[in-house]
Amino acid sequence: MKRRAVLLMAYGAADSPEEIPAYLADILAPRPVPDKLVSEVRSRYAAMGGRSPLKAITDLQAKGLSARLGADVPIYVGMRHSPPWIREVV
Repeated sequence: MKRRAVLLMAYGAADSPEEIPAYLADILAPRPVPDKLVSEVRSRYAAMGGRSPLKAITDLQAKGLSARLGADVPIYVGMRHSPPWIREVV
């Protein structure tokens, strides 16, 4: 019997302004994160209501795909630069 599953992957996003420095550090590693960049990203998050919509959108896509494919095909979501980490989901 073949086992099937789907892994939806996205770039990732900080869940709050407090997580932005760690998120950017993961993206830029091993280079340091400039304070100016942290400030700029925080202002962009503020303009979006304090958080990125990426994870919520990806979760909605996973639910829609699950409804389409059925319960026998598990759908997983993993992010490259923030939890849930792709490496942990796999």
